Amino acid sequence: MPDRPRLLIVDLSVNPAVYRPVDHWRPHVEAMGVGVDVCRPPDGDVPADVTPYSHAILTGSEASILAGTEWVVRACGLTRALDAHRVKLLGSCFGHQMLGRALSGREFVRRTPTPEFGWIELRKGSGGGRDPLVDAWPDRCHVYTSHFDEVYPVPPGWEVVADTADCACAVVRRLSGGAWGVQPHPEIGIDEGLALQASYLKTMPDRLAVLEAGWHGTPRDDRITPALVRGFLSA
Repeated sequence: MPDRPRLLIVDLSVNPAVYRPVDHWRPHVEAMGVGVDVCRPPDGDVPADVTPYSHAILTGSEASILAGTEWVVRACGLTRALDAHRVKLLGSCFGHQMLGRALSGREFVRRTPTPEFGWIELRKGSGGGRDPLVDAWPDRCHVYTSHFDEVYPVPPGWEVVADTADCACAVVRRLSGGAWGVQPHPEIGIDEGLALQASYLKTMPDRLAVLEAGWHGTPRDDRITPALVRGFLSA
């Protein structure tokens, strides 16, 4: 573990011209004075040495966590390597599901029967041992979400911190510490969320009915990402 914090953003986006998760996360990390590196497993870019890093963010993706493609398998291996070196992990959306698949098994991710798109309410439950990241979550908050897959059931050794009306494992933490998963995208603001939905409606015609049926169309964003990142970096 390095003496000073340094964070790796594992960019899992398939088409960064449309979806740019690094642009969403990097400013919040750098605002804390922490250095950032980026790798892109979809392009074959995986660091050979993970020892420089104290923290890593696993981003969302347009891909399915259920896929057996080479880069998804590669990203799972990177996730395990980071965890083996005690790098603290925060996964969002696909990255949240990546934690479930890579660290617990493929049987803990599935195609969700209740896809969510748009702005939903996160409801903090009684689970969640005290730590800075868990404490950063308000009891109720609204964030952007966009997912076809989910973590379910909660893996052994993990607990649910928050849920939504349609997602039982919306925020989870590992009981032994060092890893947190967030199904929504708190880092995506209203303008970006609307633009992404419009893009998906154009580029995913085969999923049009699901995208429209699961749409929560009233934008309400409580902007919790700065507190979330601060809690993660101090955890």
